[in-house]
Amino acid sequence: MARQTLITRMKANTVADKLQEIQKHIAAQGTSHVYAILKSVGIQPRTFRNWIHDPKAAEDATLVKLGLLDRALDKLPRLDQIEYINNYRFSLQEMKEDEKSQSMIKRFSGKYDVFHRMADPNLSLRKIRIVVSDTPFFPIFLANVFTGGERRQADGFVFHQGDYIVMSGLSEYINSFFIFRTVVSVANDLLEGLITIQEKSENLSYTSSAVLRHSTNGCSDEDARRVLSNVFVSL
Repeated sequence: MARQTLITRMKANTVADKLQEIQKHIAAQGTSHVYAILKSVGIQPRTFRNWIHDPKAAEDATLVKLGLLDRALDKLPRLDQIEYINNYRFSLQEMKEDEKSQSMIKRFSGKYDVFHRMADPNLSLRKIRIVVSDTPFFPIFLANVFTGGERRQADGFVFHQGDYIVMSGLSEYINSFFIFRTVVSVANDLLEGLITIQEKSENLSYTSSAVLRHSTNGCSDEDARRVLSNVFVSL
């Protein structure tokens, strides 16, 4: 999976650029979906079509000056994310889940320290970050695995199923699968689970019990390692 930058978004500068970006969304996602978003911010489809035919007139339109095109674009994913979002939704369908069933993932967003038992000095995984985009809903994890002194990205999708948070990612050098039991509060509880990493350049695979400590959790390293010692292969 290519690394997603959900935190920042390059803004179209001119009115014509904004109109063209929305046109590209229509081509990628369909008229009904994009028109519904336009209506939600107060732009009627007929008005939008008139602006497409005459971008100069759109520059003087009151709705444009009020920033409604920007509001519509804020509700649309970046164009380079659409393929990944569609893949995520397909994965949910295969799991017989829907986006509503995944909403609790938001409680787990943030930065985590990773404690595990992988003893190979050539492999290091110390931090994971869970990022959740609201419009559209799209949860991913971001991680860097260091192998042989090289940083390899190990990013992917995040799912909630039953009592577990599941993270699955495929990339050029690293395939990863993480599964952790959910907790009531990440600020008070550690996430206990398992991690599996396939490092493809060296053709090696690793599996280990693991513990995640959220950045708001005051648990010490020593206590986290003590909890880790009691996490077994079967959850």
